[in-house]
Amino acid sequence: MNLTLIPYVQVNGAYSLPDTVMIEIFDTMKKNDLVQKVFYRGEVKTPEAWLEVVKRKANVVHTIWDIESKACLMIAWLNNFDRNSAFAHFCILPKGWGKNTVELGKMCLKHWFDFKNDKGERLLDVVVGKTPDNNRAATIYLRRVGMKILGTIPMLDYDSYDGGKVGSVFSYITQEDLQNGQ
Repeated sequence: MNLTLIPYVQVNGAYSLPDTVMIEIFDTMKKNDLVQKVFYRGEVKTPEAWLEVVKRKANVVHTIWDIESKACLMIAWLNNFDRNSAFAHFCILPKGWGKNTVELGKMCLKHWFDFKNDKGERLLDVVVGKTPDNNRAATIYLRRVGMKILGTIPMLDYDSYDGGKVGSVFSYITQEDLQNGQ
């Protein structure tokens, strides 16, 4: 599989991917019950809300594509930036499911850890995850890409689809952990 990462950025007033492509990604997510997994609080239910999220300046978004099939395999983003950390969000689309899912996640992490400031210093030392504890598949995936699970805080969050309080599983990975394959 020949992969390419495309940052979703605005240059001279135009985004690197048109709204129609981003809406196709949303439609794929919705069709495969991924919207309620990623946006479990219910904050994104429509294509318009999706576009608002991916265009939000606080979110640093990118996609990963299979060049040969021209299929989007994953969309991921960072937000809640702090001095040297940010929170990660991953959504692997059905065409990315299978033997390449770990590679996709590591590709995201490497991309993020390569961010530099104007002085050439790396921006991120650690990437953090906060996952609802009722999404066991996501927690397993995070472990597979090398993130360390710290633990669960019970009843910290709310799943609007399950209609109840859920715990939050916190995870993290440092640049060194990623480089050392830990």
